[in-house]
Amino acid sequence: MSRPSTSFGWRRILLLVLLVGIAAVVITRFANARKLIETLGRGNVPWIVAGILIHVVYFTMSAELYRLGFDMVGVTGSMLHLLPIVFAGYFVNAAIPSAGAGTAALFIDDAQRRGQSGARTAVGTVLVLLTDLGTMLPFVAYAAWYIYSHRAGVLAGLTGGGVFAAYVVALVGLLLLAAKSPNWLRHVIEYVRRAVNHVAGWLHREPPLGSGWVETTVEEFAEAGEAVVTQPRKLLKALGWGLLMHGVNLAGLYTFFLAFGEPLSFGVLVAGFAMGIVFFVITVVPQIVAAVEGIMLLIFTAAGVPAAKVGAVVVVFRGVTFWLPVLIGFVSLRYVSTFRPRSDEGGSAPETSEKAGDKTSDERENRASDVGTDAKEVQAAPKEE
Repeated sequence: MSRPSTSFGWRRILLLVLLVGIAAVVITRFANARKLIETLGRGNVPWIVAGILIHVVYFTMSAELYRLGFDMVGVTGSMLHLLPIVFAGYFVNAAIPSAGAGTAALFIDDAQRRGQSGARTAVGTVLVLLTDLGTMLPFVAYAAWYIYSHRAGVLAGLTGGGVFAAYVVALVGLLLLAAKSPNWLRHVIEYVRRAVNHVAGWLHREPPLGSGWVETTVEEFAEAGEAVVTQPRKLLKALGWGLLMHGVNLAGLYTFFLAFGEPLSFGVLVAGFAMGIVFFVITVVPQIVAAVEGIMLLIFTAAGVPAAKVGAVVVVFRGVTFWLPVLIGFVSLRYVSTFRPRSDEGGSAPETSEKAGDKTSDERENRASDVGTDAKEVQAAPKEE
């Protein structure tokens, strides 16, 4: 007799929470979604379809970037296996805004279920973040030069670009500091922890960062730094892939401009695109799209593009890059191990059976009679007899 799976209960609760969260997002963004549908109807349908397909390619490429990042820390997984998790991450982050932590949690849980290191997977997500942001720097630098030379939204563009660059440099600096001098990094992280908790005290909140957070963060950055220093070829491969991925995203935006009959010069396109990404990253609440849409509208109109067409393109671009992965992510939940009981996980059963095969018949009988035995091992043992 096998005990009912207790893990399936919390999965149902988690799924219910996510559905409630996404329902709230749909309600709050209903006007935006309606505006998106209306705007799509005014564009050239073949170009719009092409733009959507290009962004499907872009999101697929992001799964390969995760594979490359995980490979640097010794965590294996195919791109096709990681792809549903990438899309599910968009859904989770939309339902429960968490600055990307939801996606990392899904990857870590999946790796552990496949018998791989959750800690190394966490380090891999840090490397992917740094690669993603770092490969945007050339686009941001070009955009800053264009904005300055053409006087198109200079104050907002240069300020945002400077904050973005400082953020990326700080992350890279922490990574290198972790590889060379983890004790110094520990002091820096401890200072950050105290500052954050001090601000929480001003707001009459409980300190959000415990002392354990310092050691965990230092260890993750130290492992990530070691992976970068010891495997430069894999790092260069990931950086090249990140550049190509952002280029595909840029091509998707250009396709939407063509859909509304407004071809752009390369400089204008890169400036608006890069500043949109910059403000998405540096805003405190990335899900608030007003800042992103506002800066893109400012850059493009300052370059002479009609405001009506810019507005339509930005609505479509931001709508597709938000709603498309969220909808696909909802469908992908059934393919992510976090939302399935362990008995349904194809990657776990063979591993359990293999371990059970090393036990004698008497050991298996004793294991089956133990009240505290895990249900998965009890079910796997008879298959070997």
